[in-house]
Amino acid sequence: MASSTKCSSALLLNRINDLLDLAKSNNNTLTLSNTFFSVAQVADEAVKTLEYMADQKEIVPQVTCLGEHEDSLAHTYGDGSRLSQVLVNLLSNSLKFTPKKGMIEVGIRLMSSVLTDLDGCNLKEEEKEYFVGKKIRQNVFIIEVADNGEGIS
Repeated sequence: MASSTKCSSALLLNRINDLLDLAKSNNNTLTLSNTFFSVAQVADEAVKTLEYMADQKEIVPQVTCLGEHEDSLAHTYGDGSRLSQVLVNLLSNSLKFTPKKGMIEVGIRLMSSVLTDLDGCNLKEEEKEYFVGKKIRQNVFIIEVADNGEGIS
């Protein structure tokens, strides 16, 4: 029962945050909170947020990290909470339309990784001081959510 309440609370909070973000986006006041985070950990946490819904349908979502550069997945600079928000929404939709005992997979793949100067990176002033004279690795990931549900028709 506690797990169900926790899941419902997390989903409700996610929906409220979605609505607030939509309003901010419409007013051009949406901001990103860039920090270092782990892409794989964010994906795992998104799956755990929806664990109760998945259990009800006897589905065990899988998170797979593909590629050679797992350290890039663990040290990503960006807005992890926005990524989480997107993943929870995608997984929630996937769970709605995937049949009982179905399959859901989250695949994370590093597409490119480029070492670049900090110029042009949208770092906060205090973060620029931390990186003075250094380079930063810019990673491009593909994150896919696949299932055997009915999909978009």
